[in-house]
Amino acid sequence: MKLLKVTDKAKEKYKSQTKGNQDTSDDQVIKKLTRNVILVKETAPDRISWGWKGIIYSYGSLDIIVRFGTVVDVQNKVGKFTHWKTPKYRYMDLNKRLGITDCKFKNKKKKFKRVK
Repeated sequence: MKLLKVTDKAKEKYKSQTKGNQDTSDDQVIKKLTRNVILVKETAPDRISWGWKGIIYSYGSLDIIVRFGTVVDVQNKVGKFTHWKTPKYRYMDLNKRLGITDCKFKNKKKKFKRVK
């Protein structure tokens, strides 16, 4: 699977603006952004638009801006409600294929209260 190229500026913005990614390696950032663009293309093509910087892929509240196969910018619209539901099984499949080590769906079991 071909990975997107990502500028250093976009990597740093992704790390600083997205929750839980401050210590993520550059390699993992590239893989995560590639996964997110693939998910938007496959499951929500209506969330793809054109801007003056390039093609904008809206993954939840995160806008990933791609120009000629390179992620040039990311913009996290914190607090803005978006109708996005992550396709869980495709997300996990892409994590496995791309070698992404942390998965938000992994090892989350529902806790039940015991009734006495």
